[in-house]
Amino acid sequence: MRGCARRGIVVALAVVLAALASPAGAQVVGGPRAQDVVPGRGTGRDADVPLVPWRGLLASEDRVVVRYEAGVGLQARSQLHASLGARVVRALGPDHALLEVPDGGPLDALLARVGSRAGVLHADPDVLLPTVGAPPLGDPKANLQWYLGPVQAEAGWALAAGAPDVVVAVLDTGVLTTHPDLADRIAWGHDFHDGDTDPTDTNGHGTHCAGIVSAVRDNGVGIAGMAGACRIAAYRCGSGSSLYSSHIIAGVNDAVANGAQVLSMSFGAPVDLSSIHDALVTAHDAGCVLVAAAGNDGVDSAFYPAAYDEVVGVASSAPNDSRSTFSNHGAWVSVAAPGQSIYSTYLSDGYGYMSGTSMACPLVAGMAALLYAQVGGERSVANAALVRAALEESAAPVGYVAHGRVDLVAALDALGAGDAPTLASLSPSTVDALGDVEVTVTGTGLLGATGADVGGLPVGVTVVDDTTLTFTAPPAPLIGAVPLTVLEGAASSAPLTLAYEVVDPPRLVAPAYGGVGETLEWSFGAQPGDAWILLASLSGATVEVAGWKVLETFVVGRLGLLDDEGLGASEAVVPASAAGVTLHVQVVSGPGWLAGATPVAATPLHP
Repeated sequence: MRGCARRGIVVALAVVLAALASPAGAQVVGGPRAQDVVPGRGTGRDADVPLVPWRGLLASEDRVVVRYEAGVGLQARSQLHASLGARVVRALGPDHALLEVPDGGPLDALLARVGSRAGVLHADPDVLLPTVGAPPLGDPKANLQWYLGPVQAEAGWALAAGAPDVVVAVLDTGVLTTHPDLADRIAWGHDFHDGDTDPTDTNGHGTHCAGIVSAVRDNGVGIAGMAGACRIAAYRCGSGSSLYSSHIIAGVNDAVANGAQVLSMSFGAPVDLSSIHDALVTAHDAGCVLVAAAGNDGVDSAFYPAAYDEVVGVASSAPNDSRSTFSNHGAWVSVAAPGQSIYSTYLSDGYGYMSGTSMACPLVAGMAALLYAQVGGERSVANAALVRAALEESAAPVGYVAHGRVDLVAALDALGAGDAPTLASLSPSTVDALGDVEVTVTGTGLLGATGADVGGLPVGVTVVDDTTLTFTAPPAPLIGAVPLTVLEGAASSAPLTLAYEVVDPPRLVAPAYGGVGETLEWSFGAQPGDAWILLASLSGATVEVAGWKVLETFVVGRLGLLDDEGLGASEAVVPASAAGVTLHVQVVSGPGWLAGATPVAATPLHP
């Protein structure tokens, strides 16, 4: 609907509504290194959970991560838990839960028993997955951020500043959210390890990764993060050098629910856990770009989650673009990025050096955030695919990963260098001046569409497939033919013509419902220059007047003149006294008293 500010018509109907509703009407510079209380595990609400060896890792002895089958409701889940003698430790999202099964026997037997039950899609242990960083090493050098050079960061920043509505979820040991180089970049956070909303890092690994993503640039403090103005969602999934898989799943689901566009995951193991994979598939299908460290074992065997098809796996490159000797490698790894002697934020408001694919991962995640901002920031599968393709297809070949070492300038060029879409038809090709009609566009090359332009007005689009997209027509910029173009990055299609005509008969667009304290907006259209009167009533009953059905009883809410396109708008804030009623609204118009009337629109008002 048309914004009221554009027409300069802002109508305060609160008094009318109230009347109607009334009875009458590293080496750390500036701080010490973090010390783990228990190596690999840390402290927190899970610190005392008994662990057993499992496939070369440590896992909870009696805790199981389950994925419920589709359609299994709360009652069926409760019956399942009772039959297992299990208690729910915590929900990890809409389809996952962490169960504790006391005296469940050997872990593999317990997993088989739980996984075979009706209603359970699969069951995994709650595994400690090690982060893949290394301790801080070395002293600061003159060029402390050498790694910005090979990836052309500074040249790229001149082309792409980033945007605060693009968020990178850092799933790690938490983040020192008060660090002077990070405090202004925190979007939200959660501590799944201790079960609270304070994701403060006590280890240092997560803080180091967060600084690589988006330490504030040009603030006279510390270092420059890759992601410019983009922000961080800080998740504490463990306090030592390992993270519980259950916390990771909960963090992934929370990041998706809250709108993060990029996930940075500097952890993993050579074990494929379907529970984590499921959560990441959901994130991928929501339009997230998933980035993960390839691991530090120096081998070419698969390491998860980096090896999943939905994930951009990142190896570590040395200053000369050779493979870091510690980095995993192979065709299952997507790209490489600098990961040796990386200088970034650390505990106690300090800075330090760390090496590992853990450091290469957030560098690529920050780059993905910049690219996501360039395509408009709206999270979608199409935009995520554009970002990933730009990262991979522009990478400089190095021989030890599938694509190459990332380059920000080349990725930005690739993002804007796609072939422009070709448009074939519009349906409908003519709409009335009020707009608010879904238009279907057919053509070719539409899968990467990032928006549209209607007579100079930017419009969001919904991509159906490579040959079809839809958009909602905005109110008319003018009466007559206007050009429509579809955008793909910096490229745009040749125009088609969308025609706007006078609204005849008069039409009203009203809110479907409203609540106390909310602003309701009505948009309407008829003959240009006509007078209009807004009628409001608690009854939808009408009588015929001059051939038009008009509200039988009403209060005059407002009157005015329609603009040169025949458009107008009104808005009102719902007062508490109107809760529980249904408001009926109509616009009548004409050069005199009555030459047209819109159908009556009903809007239920809720507390």
